[in-house]
Amino acid sequence: MSGLHVRDGSNNSAVTVAFGSDGAFYTYDGTTNTTFHTYSPGVWYAIKIVVRPVDDTFDLYIII
Repeated sequence: MSGLHVRDGSNNSAVTVAFGSDGAFYTYDGTTNTTFHTYSPGVWYAIKIVVRPVDDTFDLYIII
């Protein structure tokens, strides 16, 4: 999987958003892979990630 990795100041992974070869977007929080949307090859997507390290949470937005 190829993707975007957000890390904290200590280089720990906060969140990963990945593109699976099966046509699905995945998130990975360090323990769990979660499928959340499908994608089409050749289509551009805008991705916004709002990370809240203090709360250990994030919001993810995909704009087609």
